[in-house]
Amino acid sequence: MFSGVGIVMVNATIPFMLSILADKSRFPVVISMNTLVSSIAGAVTPIILAALSIGAGVAQYYLGAILSVALAALLLVLRIGTKIEKASQQV
Repeated sequence: MFSGVGIVMVNATIPFMLSILADKSRFPVVISMNTLVSSIAGAVTPIILAALSIGAGVAQYYLGAILSVALAALLLVLRIGTKIEKASQQV
């Protein structure tokens, strides 16, 4: 019914997008932070799912979809991307 292919494709493009957005002097730090956050997320996610008693399977995909939509809406409303772009242009 659901597939993790979309998530893998997004995660595969993140380093490329970061290489475009970050200047060359900060690129190693940017990639390191991306790796750190991904590692922490990979370690913490199973703990959170177990604490919420969410079993493996479709329930996890539904929860992931709901959280993704909620986070996207929050980022759209708060216009985080615009604020980051303006801050990076000032530097």
